[in-house]
Amino acid sequence: MKRYVFWVVCVCVASIVHGRNSEENVTDVLAGLNLDDSEQSLQGLLNWAIENSDPEVLRQQAESFERGEMSQEELDMSRMDVKELMDMMASQPSETDLLKEALAYLKDGGLTEEEHSSVLLAIQVLVEPIDNANDLKALDGIDIIVAYLDKGESLATLAAYVLGTAASNNPKFQNDLVGSHPDVFKTLIEMTQRYSLEGASKALYALSALVGNYAELRAMFYTNGGLNALHKLLGRKNLAPALVKKSLAFLTDLLYEDQIKIQDEDLIEAVISLIDHEDLDIKEKAITLSILLNSTEGSMEIMEKMDLGEKLAGARSELQKRLSLDEEDLFVSDLIALLDVLLTDPDPTDNTPPQAPSHEEL
Repeated sequence: MKRYVFWVVCVCVASIVHGRNSEENVTDVLAGLNLDDSEQSLQGLLNWAIENSDPEVLRQQAESFERGEMSQEELDMSRMDVKELMDMMASQPSETDLLKEALAYLKDGGLTEEEHSSVLLAIQVLVEPIDNANDLKALDGIDIIVAYLDKGESLATLAAYVLGTAASNNPKFQNDLVGSHPDVFKTLIEMTQRYSLEGASKALYALSALVGNYAELRAMFYTNGGLNALHKLLGRKNLAPALVKKSLAFLTDLLYEDQIKIQDEDLIEAVISLIDHEDLDIKEKAITLSILLNSTEGSMEIMEKMDLGEKLAGARSELQKRLSLDEEDLFVSDLIALLDVLLTDPDPTDNTPPQAPSHEEL
């Protein structure tokens, strides 16, 4: 157990020192640990790394010394602490070694579910660099992580998070994952329907990363019923706003990348209905996606038959009232401008693909 605890803390310290994660992120990694008295020094080391890797803290220390508020002795002690930490980290295993050990822990039936969760979160930290993510195949790590997609919602959620992180902007890993587990699309898509907010969100994150900048994998997503899954999500009553936003953003990306023909009237109606959502961010995403649909063959014809003029004019009027209460609300002003674009009939002779919308990453 001591080796396991030491390993997790080393991952966290390395992550913070190299500036890849925040205190909040690594706190999640440590959530499954129950440190006894003999292990509190490791927790102290982590706390020290969090505090002393903060550029603002370091700047304040330097200014304090210049103002004479910090003695030479205190400054020397601080430098010794830095050297001690750097020496300790230099003597520890490489990130590849840590990844190997992490995968070995996941095979260990002696760990609790909370401890397995901590290891999965630590692996998520380790695979952020592309080179580390690409080591997973050689270490049989892909098989190990994918197996967790079938081990209950909590662990499956974390496994999807790991896969999404590793696949992000990483064509080699995307190929490795789908090459060895082509059914991963089906599994992740089912997670979006079966699990709660966090599980469905992480599954969408993994799917988005897996198909990003990769037309062949997007085709596999469509073949496995991905659009239908997004339809079901957007048509679900009382869906959490965060999941609505992620679904709209993902569908927008797909439509922009492939100009796919969406001829599902119910899906289009589900998107348009969200223009009236009280959350302005959801409203913005729904309007943006509707503009794309109204500029794409197939969905354009369906929207023409819907006679949306009155509905959109009503939505514009509501936004105009809101703007009258705060004329400096630039976001509402931008929404009105977007609605004006949607209210304007698209030029059927214009085959220029619409510009990519701006929205946060999944």
